[in-house]
Amino acid sequence: MAKDGKRRIAVHRFHLNRGELMVAASLSADNDNLPDRLLKLRDVRCMTSLGTSTIYRKMKDGSFPRPRQLSEACVRWRESEIMDWIRALPAAA
Repeated sequence: MAKDGKRRIAVHRFHLNRGELMVAASLSADNDNLPDRLLKLRDVRCMTSLGTSTIYRKMKDGSFPRPRQLSEACVRWRESEIMDWIRALPAAA
């Protein structure tokens, strides 16, 4: 919560390949009351600006969140884990 007692909401907009607009809202870390969404690979690619090969290479070396297996042919990433990974990136020099 902010010093003035109000919640701060960060809104992130990502343009998907098909011209769609995805809006993800997340509350500050101390008030994370929003339900966690499950993201498709295309959503993860748009949020991170990484390609498919880079995402899987980073997962293999342990530097990117692994998806959840929903069925034999279906995996999804937790939005909170992707947002945590983005927040943990170092600032550019």
